[in-house]
Amino acid sequence: MKTLRTFSNLIPAQLAQARLLASGIQSVIPEEASASMGYAGVVGGVRIQVRAEDVTAAETILAEETDFFA
Repeated sequence: MKTLRTFSNLIPAQLAQARLLASGIQSVIPEEASASMGYAGVVGGVRIQVRAEDVTAAETILAEETDFFA
């Protein structure tokens, strides 16, 4: 898995994940459990990861909404 973006908290990461899933791209948020308990800052942010072969398509999808996912 390749890290696509790192967010400061869980909510925008989950929204990005939902946007990717709606476009048919599977993703994971490795820090989801710790971030939901308030430890996002401790672990260095909340990453969203996709398969290496999906990186380009995923970047394109999230780039369409740069203001929201910035």
